[in-house]
Amino acid sequence: MRNCNDFDKYLNRADTPTFLQAFSALDDRRPVSVLEVTKHAYSWDIIIENGRLKKDLAQLRQYMGSTQFSLKPIPGTDRLNLQIGLCQNLPRSLMMQDYTAYLQQNTDQGFFLGLSAFGPKHWNLDHLTHSFFFGTTGFGKSNFLRSLLVQSAAFQSETINHIIDLKGIDFQGFEGSPGVGFIATSYGDVISLFDLILLEIKVRQTIFSEAWEVPPKSLKEYRSFAAESPTELNFPELPRIIIWIDEYNLLANCDIYHADNNMNDKIQHILRIGRAYGIHIMACSQKFNDFGQHMRQAAPTRFSTYSTDLVETDEFAEIRRLSKPIPGYITMENKGDQTESVCAFQSPYFDEETMQVCLQILNTRKDKWANKGFIKLKLNAESALKRGYGKIAMQGLKLDEIWDVKSPSRNFLSERMLQTYGEDKLIGQIHELIEPEPVLPKSEDDDMDASLDATH
Repeated sequence: MRNCNDFDKYLNRADTPTFLQAFSALDDRRPVSVLEVTKHAYSWDIIIENGRLKKDLAQLRQYMGSTQFSLKPIPGTDRLNLQIGLCQNLPRSLMMQDYTAYLQQNTDQGFFLGLSAFGPKHWNLDHLTHSFFFGTTGFGKSNFLRSLLVQSAAFQSETINHIIDLKGIDFQGFEGSPGVGFIATSYGDVISLFDLILLEIKVRQTIFSEAWEVPPKSLKEYRSFAAESPTELNFPELPRIIIWIDEYNLLANCDIYHADNNMNDKIQHILRIGRAYGIHIMACSQKFNDFGQHMRQAAPTRFSTYSTDLVETDEFAEIRRLSKPIPGYITMENKGDQTESVCAFQSPYFDEETMQVCLQILNTRKDKWANKGFIKLKLNAESALKRGYGKIAMQGLKLDEIWDVKSPSRNFLSERMLQTYGEDKLIGQIHELIEPEPVLPKSEDDDMDASLDATH
């Protein structure tokens, strides 16, 4: 279908619709047929009955041409939902009022990513995974990363955002904003930040494993369990933590830095088990190969702007097919949330005016952050002995203890911990936390069968 605007006329044709030739019958006694056609604000929904793809999507793509579509099974039936986007020519920029209107939907629908062929595209935070962003310089990957960060800080009051910006340029405006924890602009800051995150993971492991006979499998489940528990148990509030890394290659290319501080081990540890405890890494770099194998395996969501770095392999076939040399045009591949595999959208340019509007929204939300701030860990000696962790076992979090987070690692740890054990010994024992962890149960969205789901 070269022009989806002609679909009204097309559906009235008497002969068999051409695209049905890409399907074979599940039941040979009945033909493959179009059961229902519904026109929505942003798409056509076509219900196909008794059909399955003969081989792959190649024949269907030949018919659809450049028109974006998705094909998904309807659970419990012999039907498929073929969705054809009506917004094929996406605007390269949005009016401020349009942008802020989409952003206001953030609380319920998640991050606003941009406009796709199927209308406004949001990313549900319950399906948030470790993610990485890559693409050629000048096509808007850092701008896109910053737009997501602003949304997280402005609209997700249960999230704390830590920023690694070794260039020290693009994220200065976030200093002191509610919802933003620490902005690391030096290698020393980065080391201290990851040490803290390792401690935080240990805290959450302790709470998850010891509070319930069957531990929660995710932060969402933890919050549900805690809400259903007696109030006198007073479970600590655990915010979602997102670590935003701009120009990850500046870390990846520093061999001495990695060797001296076990940075690869620390990052792999966070990637391996962090998501189960509500801790996520969002990393941005110019080239796909800047991200090591462990990160590529642990980060199932990829965002790509136009890139000349994509090699001719099956791994990038869909990204190459959808990619366009347009600033802000993003291809998203999601292998973690299997309800949608690949899609493309136009992200709005996040200029200084838009950023200032969002930062003003941030400032109006300070009351909600009265008892929040950079996460602090507090040592309980009796609990440490009882749990067998040694000197760095933690009882929980004290979010009302807000410390100065602009200085080095001394302020990352509670004063009581430092006075009791000394900073050098405590920091030294942090590295002992990097040990092989038991395999965690897969979350429900990781177990979903993706074999029938596709978006093109």
